[in-house]
Amino acid sequence: MQDGTTNNSDSNQLEQLVTLYPNPAGDVAILTTGDLHVEQIEMFNTLGQLVRSIPPSGERSVRIETKTFPQGMYTIRVHTAEGVLKKRLLVQH
Repeated sequence: MQDGTTNNSDSNQLEQLVTLYPNPAGDVAILTTGDLHVEQIEMFNTLGQLVRSIPPSGERSVRIETKTFPQGMYTIRVHTAEGVLKKRLLVQH
């Protein structure tokens, strides 16, 4: 869609293409995006503050270093040409 949003069926299809593991994560998490054209990856804490912005690498997976992050729940927002999707990540040390 042109405005960067998706409807529920589009969002569900996108979410099935993206995996985030291990979850909960310790020192690192891997985000796999398959064949999606990733434009930006953002990580937010529970207060909604942006804690990391990850530029696209062109690879099908992205390594997210979490060892310096405080324990807690984070939202990963993946901006793709197909739409925006969200994943939750629990960081535990």
